Amino acid sequence: MTARLARGDSDKLLHCLVQHKGRARKSRRHCPPVSVVINTDNRLTELKRALAALKFQAYDNFEVCVIAGPTRDGTHDFLGGFGDRLKLAACARRNLSRSRNIGIALSSGEIVAFLDDDAVPEPEWLTQIVESYDNDKVGAVGGFVHDNTGIGFQARYMTVDRLGHAREDAEASPEHNFPGSPRVPHLLGTNASFRRRALLGIGGFDEHYEYFLDETDVCLRINDAGHGMVQRSDAFVHHKFAPSDIRCEQKTIRSWYPLIKNRIYFGFSHARGALPLDRIVEEAMIDRDKWRTYVTNAVKAGLLSYDDLERFELEARAALEDGLDAATKGPRQIGKEMLEAYRADFRPFSRTFPDGRQQVLVYLDPSPGQSPVGEGQLDLVARQMASRGHQVHLVVRKSAVPFVDFDNGIWVHNLGTGTVVSGGRDEALVATLKRLTDRRQVDAAYCRTAERESLQYLSALLSS
Repeated sequence: MTARLARGDSDKLLHCLVQHKGRARKSRRHCPPVSVVINTDNRLTELKRALAALKFQAYDNFEVCVIAGPTRDGTHDFLGGFGDRLKLAACARRNLSRSRNIGIALSSGEIVAFLDDDAVPEPEWLTQIVESYDNDKVGAVGGFVHDNTGIGFQARYMTVDRLGHAREDAEASPEHNFPGSPRVPHLLGTNASFRRRALLGIGGFDEHYEYFLDETDVCLRINDAGHGMVQRSDAFVHHKFAPSDIRCEQKTIRSWYPLIKNRIYFGFSHARGALPLDRIVEEAMIDRDKWRTYVTNAVKAGLLSYDDLERFELEARAALEDGLDAATKGPRQIGKEMLEAYRADFRPFSRTFPDGRQQVLVYLDPSPGQSPVGEGQLDLVARQMASRGHQVHLVVRKSAVPFVDFDNGIWVHNLGTGTVVSGGRDEALVATLKRLTDRRQVDAAYCRTAERESLQYLSALLSS
């Protein structure tokens, strides 16, 4: 595969820097049907972006199941406009585990992949996830999760202990993947997939977890049932952290009941037998006290009020009592009635895909002070190609803080105006192009700049 500089007039808008001819596609031995499950509530704007990103998935054998909570922001009307292109259901209660169980019942794929409504998967996501299911012993697969910058990470290689305390490790930990392990590989809920029969074998999600530790509980039960778990260093999902009933736009936690209740319930569910009961209770008290300190500091900072501090004490007391009570009752899991009520045939999702094959195109305008995305001829050309189903990346300097975001069909890579260099090596541009080319083969790259030195410099980066 060779790269070449295009021979064109230097005054043209777009200069082709690198073009790869005859790119070979990997043959896929294993193409099982996948059900992507999105559980949503009061996040219509974010949901629209997640569904738009799924239209560009390279994998072609998947359906999308959307389960909407008791939202009143127009979500139900919006989803109704998709007709039979989506599989839809409603969850009357704000209980994420129940909503996910409905998604499992609604799904028809061999693999069920969960994606948050405020998350955006990269186009290769499902293709990479499915690769790890070539091994029949594997019951769960997840990838890396970017934070809201799209550059940093919220989660990479994670493990969790039997009290529900997670930590990030330097590398994957398959040595922890055995029944009864004190620590277990952990998959973040916004980028977690499971073999459907494995999920059904453990009873799905435990509906005592209305929010928090829900997928953590599933990971431990999948592990203890003897299924293999794979943590991939790719299969990227971007998590945008939209506000919810738990946290506000400033990311301040405003509801503590499920966080405290579920911690003690989790400990009794998974650490009983491994730890003394008084140690499990003691850990729950420590967790409660940490949240009390958090709330007190938030009040001092003006992020919460003294009324919130009083509310915390009421919630904490009820949470501890209800967590202990739930531990005496056992899990609330998916049942036959739910499976029968939502049973449906596989319904392939309609992607935005070009005739022939999808190309990966990069449009570069690394000079400072350019128009925002959505204005200018370069943006227009990029959007035209994205509307045809090609994977389009636009590299610009449009604001001070660097970020990666998905905007109306285009992956926007903002280098940040604070990283501009007057000469020599543009480190921000180098890092962005390296990240792009490490993750995928670029078919062609174009640049608006006309300076010969810039053309040669960028071509060298993309050809290396």
